[in-house]
Amino acid sequence: LMIVINTDLRDHARYNGGDVKFNGLLWQKHSSIRSVAETANFRCVDTKIWAKSLKRNVYRYSFAYIQFFQKADAGEFRSGRGSVTSTFAPDVWLLESGSNRRDSSGFVFRDAFHPEIARRCLEQLTVPGDLVVCPFAGSGTVPAVAQLLGRRCVAFETDQRLKPLIDETVTQPERFPAFLRLLDPSARIDVGDGRRRIRMAR
Repeated sequence: LMIVINTDLRDHARYNGGDVKFNGLLWQKHSSIRSVAETANFRCVDTKIWAKSLKRNVYRYSFAYIQFFQKADAGEFRSGRGSVTSTFAPDVWLLESGSNRRDSSGFVFRDAFHPEIARRCLEQLTVPGDLVVCPFAGSGTVPAVAQLLGRRCVAFETDQRLKPLIDETVTQPERFPAFLRLLDPSARIDVGDGRRRIRMAR
């Protein structure tokens, strides 16, 4: 099973490597990923939409696709639980904030995804002790959530600038507001700017 989270459309200016002829173009990432997956004999078995905000943004789309792929010869799509949980079931997941994450040195990563997404997917599709492989660690969301849920995780990231942030996300998830509900379901969430440490109720 492979899970891919990607913004539907993005301004190419952030990803064109300085080639200005691509500025202003839109790249349909979810379509490209599905095409690549199908050439590797994977089929898309489910799709969710992550709504990042209900506020209108004229500069970029405020949603992303969460696509679930399974080997075409793997049989029926099944979850680790055997039944669909109430949090996993909706086709649209409204999870605001959590996309920007700042490490203790001030470096900001703006493409993180909400840890609640990882929680819903791992609780629905795996069981404690399962191995989760994350080929693009980014800010460390998947290994951090996997550890909190008792799953093993192997993660990879080529951007060395992200190593301190990954380490802090895994070892100190309480520093980041988006993890607060995951760590303490009864806690109130105060998003703020993500720079202050959150004190957890004991």
